Amino acid sequence: MKGKSWVFSGKIYFKLPYGEFNKYDFPQRTRLFDPQKKAWVVDLNLAGCSVNERFEKYKAAEVLQHKYLQYLTPEGRHLANAVLFAFKKDKPYEFYLQGKTFYFSTIHGTALFWTAARLLKRQGSVFWAKVPSEEFSNFISALPMELKTEITNEVRRKLILPANSELLHFQNEIRARYPFLFDFQVHGASFLAYKRRAILADTMGVGKTIQGLCAGDFLMARGQAKRIVVITPSAVKSEWFFHATSPRFLGKRKEEVVVLEGNPQLRKKMLKMANAKIYIINFELVLKDFQELKKVCQDAFIIIDEASRLKNRKSKTFRIIRSLLKNAAGAAALTGTPVENGPEDFFAIAQLLGLDIKTKTWREFKFNYCITKPYLITGKRKSFYIDLIVGYKNLSFFRKELDPYFLRRNYREVADFLPEVRVVNLEVPLDSIQKRAEDILFRYMYLLFKKEKQQLGEHVAEQNILSRIAIASLVEDSPVLLSHSASELAKKIWGFIKKSIPQDYTSPKEAELLSALFQIETPVLIFTKYSTMARRLYRLLKERLKGRDVFVVTGDTTNARKNKLIETFKNSTSGVLVATDTLAFGKNIQGASAVINFDLLWNPQKLEQRIARIRRLSSRKERLYAINLVSEGIETLVVKTLEYKLAIFAELVESPTERKKSSSNLREAFKNYLIKRERKKITRKGG
Repeated sequence: MKGKSWVFSGKIYFKLPYGEFNKYDFPQRTRLFDPQKKAWVVDLNLAGCSVNERFEKYKAAEVLQHKYLQYLTPEGRHLANAVLFAFKKDKPYEFYLQGKTFYFSTIHGTALFWTAARLLKRQGSVFWAKVPSEEFSNFISALPMELKTEITNEVRRKLILPANSELLHFQNEIRARYPFLFDFQVHGASFLAYKRRAILADTMGVGKTIQGLCAGDFLMARGQAKRIVVITPSAVKSEWFFHATSPRFLGKRKEEVVVLEGNPQLRKKMLKMANAKIYIINFELVLKDFQELKKVCQDAFIIIDEASRLKNRKSKTFRIIRSLLKNAAGAAALTGTPVENGPEDFFAIAQLLGLDIKTKTWREFKFNYCITKPYLITGKRKSFYIDLIVGYKNLSFFRKELDPYFLRRNYREVADFLPEVRVVNLEVPLDSIQKRAEDILFRYMYLLFKKEKQQLGEHVAEQNILSRIAIASLVEDSPVLLSHSASELAKKIWGFIKKSIPQDYTSPKEAELLSALFQIETPVLIFTKYSTMARRLYRLLKERLKGRDVFVVTGDTTNARKNKLIETFKNSTSGVLVATDTLAFGKNIQGASAVINFDLLWNPQKLEQRIARIRRLSSRKERLYAINLVSEGIETLVVKTLEYKLAIFAELVESPTERKKSSSNLREAFKNYLIKRERKKITRKGG
């Protein structure tokens, strides 16, 4: 054979007679000339390559196979084969030769690995594999005997996770170091510290905040993290500060705990404070101070509170926080609602943390666990189909993938530490004004749906239904809210009904609420979706409930005033606090004995969040009440949707089982409701 070739550091060197090697056979970025060795080099190293670079190296490997095979050594042939294999499998399979070490980042086929290892062993190279812990025993058993002897105990320790004995050691240390923790909290804190990257999805009100802080503080004490960085909603920064500085809990000095706020210059100074051990930052400031946070987050233990907020994988916040986690010493995602709308929320959190699970990409997740249906999108110039998710499958398998990194204790498991909650649904009939308003609304919605379906396609028409369902919710709360809406359709309906509404009008829901409050003399927390409704209820209750303190909190209320009103409400004996969902996350309002949901949300986990504001570990009450005011109109469909979403949540989070058929979502259910309603009208007219 004329000339020769050899392999080094993921590259194939060719030293051939003049005219035997044609550089133009290979893409420009894959070939270069080494003047020292006087040889042409074809670079096939896939590590850290972009998609375009990977494609070019795939083309180069094809050329090597077809035109230069006679010059390739066994190692070179294997290298070219492996590049072709990695590209065709479309899996996260990477390898590279660095010096004389052969690396695999993920194993897809043990035979391929040991063939490469045997070839490399002949030339004195070292082989190395990074295998997921759950696959380690299968991987070892499939290897030939000659390779099993090469895997030493030191390599084993690097390949697999530490033994459970180390987790028990963590638990004993944390129990001794933080005696104020309950046993289940000790397990949660040690789980986060032991795994380094994990999801803590305990049910609301059982102390995820203190578990996350203790895990980070424990890693700092062991020298495995430099500091703690907490990324949290703005409204609960004060709660984190309290737990970090209170003598009852961590008891850190106030100068060691930095709550990031103020103007940009002040925030830059705060981020450079040398004695700071804990930084508390809200999501919005992460976007503004991203460059400064890079240094702070390096080798830090990062806690993401209410991680379900980052379920949109395409959002800028998701991308920035994911980049901050790359150089962190560890990360914990805290959320009581890992699945709000569907399993894709859960997958987004796993992607955010960079968990080592089999399903790496959205494409794989959609193929393995989603039921899709093609929908036609009609545009002005062209029409096209998209795959819309209409259901889920094989959820138990996805849960198994996440099991090593996921911990959740539900209400049943911590029932001894929490008060009992009794849920009461009060059905509220619609009055004649509401029925007339809904008749007009549904007629308009049906006509608009038919028109948009013809012009834009069924998918877009269904999407627009959701925005109009909110108008029906306004009608059922109080038709007066239509006058404050920015929607043209709402204003049009208000024009039809405003003359029939008396000046002192009280809707059936408002009357039912007053009736319930007259029977409950202890403090009550009332939630509503709309700030306009919250202020209307505040005025109504202030007028009708003589002798009782009434407070209101909306999104416009400053954090300082929120905290002051909450403290005043906690100390009252018969107060009533009306709030929007600005108070539904992270706040401790344990003084109340009942939560009244004036209107229902479409997300069952957000309803749980509302109830959890009063259901806390530190609550002294034995029994609490959650009262849902359910109108007989659109909210009956909402209840069915809540039941379906709770079933999905139970399958994926509580007790996973398979769901082969999917119930319809609210959008589809309401579309069917509109169609049936119009058909009934036509039948009556014909009769």
